[in-house]
Amino acid sequence: MLDAFQRFFKRRQSKHLLAIALRHGRVNLLITRRTSAAADIDEDHLVVNDEQKVEAGDYAAAIRILLARYEKLNLRKAPVQIVLGPKLVHQVSMERPQLEDNEIAASLHWSLKELVDIPANDVVADYYDPAIQVSGRDKIHVVAVQKSWLQKVLLPVNEAKLDIQGIINEDLALTQLFPEQQAPLVLLSQYGQEQAQLLLIARQKLIVSRQLKPLISLKQPADVAIDTYETDMLALELQRSLDYYSGQLRQPALQHVQLAMPGSHQSDVAKVLTESLSLKVDIFTYPGWASELAAGDFSDLAAMAGVMWLNNELFGRHDEVSS
Repeated sequence: MLDAFQRFFKRRQSKHLLAIALRHGRVNLLITRRTSAAADIDEDHLVVNDEQKVEAGDYAAAIRILLARYEKLNLRKAPVQIVLGPKLVHQVSMERPQLEDNEIAASLHWSLKELVDIPANDVVADYYDPAIQVSGRDKIHVVAVQKSWLQKVLLPVNEAKLDIQGIINEDLALTQLFPEQQAPLVLLSQYGQEQAQLLLIARQKLIVSRQLKPLISLKQPADVAIDTYETDMLALELQRSLDYYSGQLRQPALQHVQLAMPGSHQSDVAKVLTESLSLKVDIFTYPGWASELAAGDFSDLAAMAGVMWLNNELFGRHDEVSS
């Protein structure tokens, strides 16, 4: 995990696991109920998959509404994972500081002084190592958030006596959606009219993360043709990432794309990418344990990935992503 975001508590037994995912203007709450002590989340039951719109930027109020809605579940002391969307964190790639590994996190608020618009005394930041380094480089990926904002956001979670296990950026959390996937793949996702997101994942490790222009025409009715300029630009951006992976990172060519984009034109997008790049493109399929209450438009993927991350942290073997 990102250690500076991680709070270590004595493990308590709870039949529920929670994930609270914050994205631009929206909060998702996902709750599973465990049925055994096994690490396999497929044995769990998804009991809550809910969303609350954020009014006037007040994420704390949205979280408070969601938690109050399910207070009858007696969630006190239940473990919860917080997931922060890309618009709520600063993500920077930088050269590794010439420090001991255990000193890097504490130095980041000064290293980020010229790179993020957060006062140095109000930054909480940590880093993780790239799964694959470009030859001759030694970089780290830094995730930073405004401390005072985060404290306010977490206030209703603490008031509800939930057991905060950690905070993670959405990009890292989404790597958990493919637990059985060995070959590398690209996840292309978009929620509503937000920016599209491109994640290149190999063995549950994040290799490439990019924000792309949204495909506005995804919302067009089925009888209205999708904008070919948008799909051509998406194919171009995807090709650039594939070239980076096979070229600068010197990895075997990637052949598989998972598409998590809502709307009546998702199959059209898949067809364009298949024909223009000669790739296998599949529409993302919800895991069996989540399918019954799944949103269907992929807006719940961050929360779903958050609870999968939490399940691995508490009950399974989880590879470290930071030093």
